[in-house]
Amino acid sequence: MKFIFFPIFLCLLAHLHLFGQESDSLQIDSLQPKIVLDSTLVDSLLVIEAASDSLSAKRHYILNYKADPDYPKPKTALLLSLAVPGAGQFYNGKWWKIPIVYGALGGLGYLVDRNSTDYLQLKRAHRRILRGVPHDFTGTYLDNKDNLKSLRDQVDKNRQLSYVGFVVVYVLNGAEAFVNAHLAHFDIDDDLSLKLEPTMLDTPFGPTPSIGLMVDF
Repeated sequence: MKFIFFPIFLCLLAHLHLFGQESDSLQIDSLQPKIVLDSTLVDSLLVIEAASDSLSAKRHYILNYKADPDYPKPKTALLLSLAVPGAGQFYNGKWWKIPIVYGALGGLGYLVDRNSTDYLQLKRAHRRILRGVPHDFTGTYLDNKDNLKSLRDQVDKNRQLSYVGFVVVYVLNGAEAFVNAHLAHFDIDDDLSLKLEPTMLDTPFGPTPSIGLMVDF
Protein backbone atom coordinates (compact mmCIF):
# COMPACT_ATOMS: atom_id res chain seq x y z
CA MET A 1 0.00 0.00 0.00
CA LYS A 2 2.81 2.43 0.83
CA PHE A 3 4.37 1.94 -2.58
CA ILE A 4 1.01 2.72 -4.22
CA PHE A 5 0.50 6.03 -2.34
CA PHE A 6 4.06 7.26 -2.96
CA PRO A 7 3.68 7.81 -6.76
CA ILE A 8 0.31 9.47 -6.12
CA PHE A 9 1.97 11.80 -3.59
CA LEU A 10 4.68 12.73 -6.10
CA CYS A 11 2.06 13.55 -8.74
CA LEU A 12 0.24 15.83 -6.28
CA LEU A 13 3.47 17.67 -5.43
CA ALA A 14 4.27 18.22 -9.10
CA HIS A 15 0.75 19.52 -9.75
CA LEU A 16 0.95 21.93 -6.81
CA HIS A 17 4.36 23.19 -7.99
CA LEU A 18 3.07 23.92 -11.50
CA PHE A 19 -0.06 25.62 -10.10
CA GLY A 20 2.14 27.82 -7.89
CA GLN A 21 4.31 28.87 -10.84
CA GLU A 22 1.21 29.68 -12.92
CA SER A 23 -0.34 31.79 -10.15
CA ASP A 24 2.96 33.66 -9.62
CA SER A 25 3.25 34.38 -13.32
CA LEU A 26 -0.34 35.66 -13.35
CA GLN A 27 0.40 37.96 -10.40
CA ILE A 28 3.58 39.29 -12.07
CA ASP A 29 1.72 39.88 -15.34
CA SER A 30 -1.01 41.74 -13.48
CA LEU A 31 1.58 44.01 -11.84
CA GLN A 32 3.32 44.93 -15.10
CA PRO A 33 1.95 48.19 -16.66
CA LYS A 34 0.27 47.82 -19.99
CA ILE A 35 0.74 50.76 -22.37
CA VAL A 36 -1.91 51.07 -25.03
CA LEU A 37 -1.54 54.01 -27.43
CA ASP A 38 -4.85 55.19 -28.79
CA SER A 39 -4.85 56.52 -32.35
CA THR A 40 -6.36 59.80 -31.10
CA LEU A 41 -3.52 60.18 -28.60
CA VAL A 42 -0.95 59.56 -31.33
CA ASP A 43 -2.57 62.19 -33.56
CA SER A 44 -2.59 64.68 -30.68
CA LEU A 45 1.09 64.07 -30.01
CA LEU A 46 1.88 64.62 -33.70
CA VAL A 47 -0.10 67.88 -33.70
CA ILE A 48 1.71 69.09 -30.57
CA GLU A 49 5.07 68.23 -32.12
CA ALA A 50 4.19 70.07 -35.34
CA ALA A 51 3.03 73.12 -33.36
CA SER A 52 6.27 73.06 -31.37
CA ASP A 53 8.32 72.95 -34.58
CA SER A 54 6.27 75.84 -36.00
CA LEU A 55 6.83 77.93 -32.86
CA SER A 56 10.54 77.19 -33.00
CA ALA A 57 10.68 78.30 -36.64
CA LYS A 58 8.77 81.51 -35.88
CA ARG A 59 11.02 82.24 -32.90
CA HIS A 60 14.08 81.73 -35.09
CA TYR A 61 12.64 84.08 -37.74
CA ILE A 62 11.81 86.76 -35.16
CA LEU A 63 15.27 86.65 -33.64
CA ASN A 64 16.97 86.65 -37.07
CA TYR A 65 14.56 88.84 -39.05
CA LYS A 66 17.42 90.88 -40.50
CA ALA A 67 18.71 87.76 -42.30
CA ASP A 68 15.60 87.82 -44.53
CA PRO A 69 16.66 88.81 -48.08
CA ASP A 70 13.53 90.99 -48.33
CA TYR A 71 14.35 92.88 -45.12
CA PRO A 72 13.07 95.45 -44.41
CA LYS A 73 9.53 94.79 -45.60
CA PRO A 74 7.47 98.00 -45.97
CA LYS A 75 4.20 96.32 -45.05
CA THR A 76 5.69 94.78 -41.91
CA ALA A 77 7.17 98.13 -40.86
CA LEU A 78 3.79 99.83 -41.39
CA LEU A 79 1.82 97.26 -39.40
CA LEU A 80 4.33 97.29 -36.55
CA SER A 81 4.22 101.09 -36.30
CA LEU A 82 0.43 101.16 -36.29
CA ALA A 83 0.30 98.42 -33.65
CA VAL A 84 2.98 99.97 -31.40
CA PRO A 85 4.31 103.46 -32.21
CA GLY A 86 8.05 103.29 -32.85
CA ALA A 87 8.06 99.54 -33.51
CA GLY A 88 8.41 100.09 -37.25
CA GLN A 89 11.40 102.37 -36.71
CA PHE A 90 12.92 99.71 -34.46
CA TYR A 91 12.31 97.10 -37.16
CA ASN A 92 13.99 99.30 -39.78
CA GLY A 93 17.00 99.78 -37.51
CA LYS A 94 16.34 103.53 -37.06
CA TRP A 95 16.47 103.52 -33.27
CA TRP A 96 17.17 107.24 -32.99
CA LYS A 97 13.71 108.05 -34.40
CA ILE A 98 11.84 106.33 -31.55
CA PRO A 99 12.31 109.20 -29.01
CA ILE A 100 11.04 111.65 -31.66
CA VAL A 101 7.90 109.57 -32.20
CA TYR A 102 7.11 109.28 -28.51
CA GLY A 103 8.04 112.90 -27.88
CA ALA A 104 5.53 114.08 -30.49
CA LEU A 105 2.80 111.68 -29.33
CA GLY A 106 3.47 112.49 -25.68
CA GLY A 107 3.28 116.25 -26.27
CA LEU A 108 0.04 115.99 -28.21
CA GLY A 109 -1.36 113.57 -25.65
CA TYR A 110 -0.65 116.14 -22.93
CA LEU A 111 -2.44 118.84 -24.96
CA VAL A 112 -5.45 116.56 -25.45
CA ASP A 113 -5.68 115.89 -21.73
CA ARG A 114 -5.15 119.52 -20.72
CA ASN A 115 -7.63 120.97 -23.23
CA SER A 116 -10.22 118.32 -22.38
CA THR A 117 -9.93 119.11 -18.66
CA ASP A 118 -10.21 122.87 -19.26
CA TYR A 119 -13.14 122.40 -21.62
CA LEU A 120 -15.11 120.32 -19.12
CA GLN A 121 -14.40 122.84 -16.35
CA LEU A 122 -15.55 125.81 -18.47
CA LYS A 123 -18.58 123.89 -19.72
CA ARG A 124 -19.61 123.08 -16.14
CA ALA A 125 -19.05 126.68 -15.03
CA HIS A 126 -21.13 128.03 -17.95
CA ARG A 127 -24.04 125.75 -17.05
CA ARG A 128 -23.89 126.87 -13.42
CA ILE A 129 -23.75 130.57 -14.21
CA LEU A 130 -26.88 130.18 -16.35
CA ARG A 131 -28.66 128.71 -13.32
CA GLY A 132 -27.28 131.39 -11.00
CA VAL A 133 -25.18 128.87 -9.06
CA PRO A 134 -21.60 129.63 -7.86
CA HIS A 135 -18.90 128.09 -10.05
CA ASP A 136 -15.13 127.70 -10.22
CA PHE A 137 -14.63 131.20 -11.66
CA THR A 138 -16.94 133.12 -9.35
CA GLY A 139 -15.52 136.57 -8.55
CA THR A 140 -13.07 136.59 -11.47
CA TYR A 141 -13.20 138.29 -14.84
CA LEU A 142 -14.74 135.07 -16.19
CA ASP A 143 -17.75 135.49 -13.93
CA ASN A 144 -19.77 136.35 -16.98
CA LYS A 145 -21.76 134.03 -19.20
CA ASP A 146 -20.50 135.59 -22.44
CA ASN A 147 -16.85 135.42 -21.38
CA LEU A 148 -17.25 131.84 -20.23
CA LYS A 149 -18.99 130.82 -23.47
CA SER A 150 -16.32 132.48 -25.63
CA LEU A 151 -13.45 130.88 -23.72
CA ARG A 152 -15.22 127.50 -23.65
CA ASP A 153 -15.61 127.52 -27.45
CA GLN A 154 -11.96 128.47 -27.93
CA VAL A 155 -10.75 125.69 -25.65
CA ASP A 156 -13.09 123.24 -27.40
CA LYS A 157 -11.50 124.17 -30.74
CA ASN A 158 -8.02 123.64 -29.28
CA ARG A 159 -9.15 120.27 -27.90
CA GLN A 160 -10.34 119.13 -31.31
CA LEU A 161 -7.12 120.30 -32.96
CA SER A 162 -5.16 118.34 -30.36
CA TYR A 163 -7.07 115.17 -31.23
CA VAL A 164 -6.48 115.75 -34.94
CA GLY A 165 -2.78 116.39 -34.35
CA PHE A 166 -2.45 113.21 -32.30
CA VAL A 167 -4.07 111.11 -35.03
CA VAL A 168 -1.95 112.78 -37.74
CA VAL A 169 1.30 112.09 -35.87
CA TYR A 170 0.19 108.51 -35.22
CA VAL A 171 -0.46 107.95 -38.95
CA LEU A 172 2.78 109.72 -39.93
CA ASN A 173 4.63 107.37 -37.60
CA GLY A 174 3.44 104.42 -39.70
CA ALA A 175 3.92 106.24 -43.02
CA GLU A 176 7.52 107.17 -42.13
CA ALA A 177 8.36 103.56 -41.27
CA PHE A 178 6.73 102.36 -44.51
CA VAL A 179 8.59 104.85 -46.71
CA ASN A 180 11.90 104.26 -44.96
CA ALA A 181 11.62 100.49 -45.45
CA HIS A 182 10.63 101.01 -49.09
CA LEU A 183 13.57 103.31 -49.81
CA ALA A 184 15.98 100.79 -48.30
CA HIS A 185 15.58 98.65 -51.45
CA PHE A 186 16.47 101.45 -53.85
CA ASP A 187 19.79 101.02 -55.62
CA ILE A 188 21.97 104.07 -54.98
CA ASP A 189 25.16 102.54 -56.34
CA ASP A 190 27.72 104.86 -57.91
CA ASP A 191 27.48 102.82 -61.12
CA LEU A 192 24.12 104.46 -61.80
CA SER A 193 25.07 107.48 -63.84
CA LEU A 194 23.92 109.76 -66.65
CA LYS A 195 26.51 110.80 -69.21
CA LEU A 196 26.69 112.93 -72.32
CA GLU A 197 29.00 111.41 -74.92
CA PRO A 198 29.75 112.13 -78.59
CA THR A 199 28.15 109.76 -81.04
CA MET A 200 27.35 109.37 -84.75
CA LEU A 201 23.73 109.90 -85.76
CA ASP A 202 22.45 108.32 -88.97
CA THR A 203 20.66 110.90 -91.13
CA PRO A 204 19.49 110.97 -94.77
CA PHE A 205 22.68 112.85 -95.52
CA GLY A 206 24.87 110.18 -93.91
CA PRO A 207 26.45 109.79 -90.46
CA THR A 208 26.52 113.10 -88.59
CA PRO A 209 28.49 113.80 -85.40
CA SER A 210 26.21 114.63 -82.46
CA ILE A 211 25.86 114.41 -78.68
CA GLY A 212 24.35 111.26 -77.21
CA LEU A 213 22.79 110.71 -73.79
CA MET A 214 23.93 107.49 -72.10
CA VAL A 215 22.44 105.98 -68.97
CA ASP A 216 24.54 103.34 -67.22
CA PHE A 217 22.80 100.73 -65.05
